[in-house]
Amino acid sequence: MFDLKELVSSALIEARHTYLKLAERGEAAKETSVGAFGDLSTLSDIICEEVIMEKINSQLKDVSFITEEKGVLGDIGHSKYLVLIDPIDGSTNMKRGLRFFSSGIAIFNGLKYENLVATGVIDIPEGQLFLADKNGVYLKDRAPSLSSIKSLEKAVVSLDFRPLKRGGESATTFVRLCQTLRHFRNLGSSLLEICQIINGKIDAFICLTSELRLFDILPALFILEKAGGHWLMNKPISVLNESTIKDRYAVIAASNKDLLNEIISIASIKWPTISDEIF
Repeated sequence: MFDLKELVSSALIEARHTYLKLAERGEAAKETSVGAFGDLSTLSDIICEEVIMEKINSQLKDVSFITEEKGVLGDIGHSKYLVLIDPIDGSTNMKRGLRFFSSGIAIFNGLKYENLVATGVIDIPEGQLFLADKNGVYLKDRAPSLSSIKSLEKAVVSLDFRPLKRGGESATTFVRLCQTLRHFRNLGSSLLEICQIINGKIDAFICLTSELRLFDILPALFILEKAGGHWLMNKPISVLNESTIKDRYAVIAASNKDLLNEIISIASIKWPTISDEIF
């Protein structure tokens, strides 16, 4: 059987090499156009995405894509494979020279979360690969090392700060969480932040308001789940379709269920319970 995680790996490595060549020429951060979801695109976004698609098309037949730059390509309801691509997650960091940004891929053989068969995230500046398929997680030269910290007071947590912009109850909840925490960060690449839970460098990632699209989070959430971590989204989704693809989501990801439960309790989260089917 064809090894899809190896295809994800090779596509991400080629995307990283493409970025590095653009950076050497001083062209990586050049702004070019507006992508399919309304964000300003850089040359890195566009060319890295093309490289990933070309690699996947060279190995798989009957594929549809959902990409940050091009949107929906193909008939997602009838293709054998569906591939989500975020070519550069953390574009602002990349443009400013902050060494924390990534690329992510998720391959489905159906339209539900249970049809996810392989995902990957690559730390573009450092080159570290995070890969998973239905059989587990694959990290080069190491095993997943999720933290066993179960208390928010002791945890290092990456927080999306945008609830403060939303105001109201979202901002109040955000402040309540901050008052509980001693160590919180905002790193600027949701895919890579979630993967740092797998590395044991942070203990949780929290985005309390609907800010993230599926390609911003699903590749890393699947890897986290296979590594033994836990996560929760604010909206149950029965199937991938045009509406769910265009929507934005809130998410909490944690190294263990106790820590996730404490976040839910302190933030008074009313999202679906952990046992509910997310997709």
